[in-house]
Amino acid sequence: HRPRRTKRLQTARNNAILAAGTRHSLALRHDGSIAIWGLGVFGETPRDGKFVAVDAGHLHSLALRVDGSVLCWGHNTHGQAPPDAVEGDFTAIAAGELHSLALRRDGSVA
Repeated sequence: HRPRRTKRLQTARNNAILAAGTRHSLALRHDGSIAIWGLGVFGETPRDGKFVAVDAGHLHSLALRVDGSVLCWGHNTHGQAPPDAVEGDFTAIAAGELHSLALRRDGSVA
């Protein structure tokens, strides 16, 4: 693997949260938008909307919307990234290699 320059993400102060998967990375900007770069073979492409959290798994990504629903995209061979948004009152997300978790406001885990 050889390092290469990526498109600049404006300035560091515009990015609030960073997440790195195996072949892609995400940045959640202060305005709630997401910047995504890396290998896009499995659908790691920017998504519209306002988000409060992001996480990157092996070949999939998660984003927590301001309304508490979770957007998933990417490789889904083990059900780790259901292509339809996961509705619910979620407060946190986590993406693993072949799994994903979301914490509901009531403390239960999906």
